[in-house]
Amino acid sequence: MTTGAPAELEVVRSFVNTLDLESGEDAIATGGALGMWLREQGLLDEHDSDPGDEELEAARALREALRRLAATNAGEQLDATAAAVINEVGATSPVQVEVSADGRLWLSPRGRGGRRAIARLLAMAYTAMADGSWERLKPCGNDACQWLFFDRSKNQSRRWCTMETCGNVMNARAYRARRREPD
Repeated sequence: MTTGAPAELEVVRSFVNTLDLESGEDAIATGGALGMWLREQGLLDEHDSDPGDEELEAARALREALRRLAATNAGEQLDATAAAVINEVGATSPVQVEVSADGRLWLSPRGRGGRRAIARLLAMAYTAMADGSWERLKPCGNDACQWLFFDRSKNQSRRWCTMETCGNVMNARAYRARRREPD
């Protein structure tokens, strides 16, 4: 089963998943690494310099805030700290509403460099909420993993990033716990 999301939401999902919580590996640990990732996604121009420390800090904070925001799609309460981070990053993000060639409104990031790329990520998340696809983006139910996946199940009941890894581990853990309980 695929974990990919549609269109631009896949970029947001990939962005959040740049941190592997199980291994601690961070694909955007430095401004250079963030710059490379943003260029690969088409969010940063070739001639733009790598994000500085402030932009790196904002991007990493946004990444975790988006992970916590996606957790509301799995029934968790909205994390107040995550909401504050998104509000703070959003307040400094240069975004403008424009009309596309087909007459639709869309959020257009302004400026250059890392700030523009971060604004684009926020615009992508906003668009996914507006089109209804955001609610299917969830973190894995394995607390050690929390990898974001796109729930394509008909009733939106999927809980694991993959059944082969986290689903089997969590189901086996629950089975062992039930077996230990006295009757």
